[in-house]
Amino acid sequence: MEVSPAAACGTLADLAEPLFVLALDASELPAELRFEAGPSFPHVEGPIERKALCAVGRLGSQAGRYRWPTSFHSLDTTLDAA
Repeated sequence: MEVSPAAACGTLADLAEPLFVLALDASELPAELRFEAGPSFPHVEGPIERKALCAVGRLGSQAGRYRWPTSFHSLDTTLDAA
């Protein structure tokens, strides 16, 4: 599933911190995966266990607009780069 970064632009445009996209295995989530505002804005309302996390990508930002990550990496690689 691909999620448009446009969903984040309106909701999170003023956020100063980096914003990450998580690729998740929904079958490993203890909480419900919900789709609000259509299929382009999924989110989890509850804990995300590490075993559900497949990859992490950082959204790029320019002039208040987000760009889809050019690559995804493991959580450990992402944290090491931060």
